[in-house]
Amino acid sequence: MIKKVIGGLLLAAGLGVAGLGLKPWILPNQTQPTPDQRYTLALLSFLSAPLGAAGTWLLLVPNSQQKTNQAATSTAISKEILDDLVTDIELELAVGDSHLSTTDVETDIDRDLATDGSLLQRLAQVSDKVIERAMQYPVARFDLTPQEMSALCQLGGHDFCIDTATDQEIPVFTFIVEDISTVKALFQDMYVNFDIRWNSQGKLAFHLDVPDRNMIPWAIPINPTDMEHLQQGAAALNLCLPIVQNDQGESIDLKKFAWDVTYDWSQTYAQAHQAFTENSLTTAKQLLLQCLAENPQPAPAVYHLLGRSVKGLGELDQAIDYYVKAIALTRDATGTTLLPKAAGILSDLGVAFKQKGDLPRAIHCFLHSLTLRPNHPAALITFATLFTRTPGLMTYCLARVMVIDPRNAWLPTVIQNCARSVKLTPEQLLTRVRLGVRWAEDLSHWPLARPELKTYQSFKAGLDDARRVAKKPHASFSSLG
Repeated sequence: MIKKVIGGLLLAAGLGVAGLGLKPWILPNQTQPTPDQRYTLALLSFLSAPLGAAGTWLLLVPNSQQKTNQAATSTAISKEILDDLVTDIELELAVGDSHLSTTDVETDIDRDLATDGSLLQRLAQVSDKVIERAMQYPVARFDLTPQEMSALCQLGGHDFCIDTATDQEIPVFTFIVEDISTVKALFQDMYVNFDIRWNSQGKLAFHLDVPDRNMIPWAIPINPTDMEHLQQGAAALNLCLPIVQNDQGESIDLKKFAWDVTYDWSQTYAQAHQAFTENSLTTAKQLLLQCLAENPQPAPAVYHLLGRSVKGLGELDQAIDYYVKAIALTRDATGTTLLPKAAGILSDLGVAFKQKGDLPRAIHCFLHSLTLRPNHPAALITFATLFTRTPGLMTYCLARVMVIDPRNAWLPTVIQNCARSVKLTPEQLLTRVRLGVRWAEDLSHWPLARPELKTYQSFKAGLDDARRVAKKPHASFSSLG
């Protein structure tokens, strides 16, 4: 802006000086200028040319900041557009036409993106040099192998502490790490999962896992003689307190992932989990049904694993029923807010609805899941495949996966399938995804998040709305599930 003002002043000065120098010849009067005056006027006429040229150049040539802003615009999707996407989807699916299909939703999103120019159109305008630089752009802030992540913790044990407010004993599971700064980077912006199941030695253990990093879990074996005491302590406040600390006592607070999480401490669930990992789905199903018979108020993990088992056996409708029951149990003490642990169940439910062709309900589940756990690669990938006709949203999700887990085994296949949908080669789409890493690397922010998407009421209301059933579902390729 300052350059424009200066340019205007210089141009005006140049014209003024030119007028003074040329006036005696343009408007001659009776008094002729002296030789000295003629010399001065000629000099003024001469100076007017560079002044006018400099002013014109400043007015017409864009400044460096403008160029920077234009480059940034060409490589970043508007956050305002992304913020509007969830509103459009939710409004149309919740109160829209009863004949609403996913095709209609995608068309509306395409229209919104076109208002400010779609990401694909912007990327097409980026120079070859910028595209080439994007291919060398680092694709992850944290890049350890699963084995290296597992090796960060070498020791652990369990004990009890006293809650001063209630005077209740709380089970405490302490994981000792040496390099706590690396562990903080491992946990940053990630969901941390806890579960009780068999460890690699076949003993019941408390597990800590960062599933979105594809980490091999850390496990603390449970002493059988302490089992009853641990169960009673966990039931008192519905809490097992996990602590990660180093030898100097520096620790990482993980309570937000542990509050109100209910565990199944039985050997039966542990056996079922082991059978599921070995793909013995019928055995897992039988053991989990036994868990339900033994405990009328099971942990959510029982229903969740049962849903995954029967889905693998082809019982899709039964799996959906079990997933919904698991989500109903995965709420905080008030019963209103979904726990972060519900995100994985919501994602599995979304995949099941996608396989049924009920894409609006699938979208509904993924919007809730990704609000609770925005860096879940499997959910991001499946969500992206629901919007292959919306290049901006699809590219954003795939770029986010690349930031979280550059080794993700699904990415090459998904990029190849999505590329056909947007009429690009896999190499071209991969280039755009890598370029998108620049604006997807802020893993602390999920553009589609809304407070109401964390509530059970929002999930249940949308699920029960019969108008969400897609009449003309559109899917570009089969489910990843």
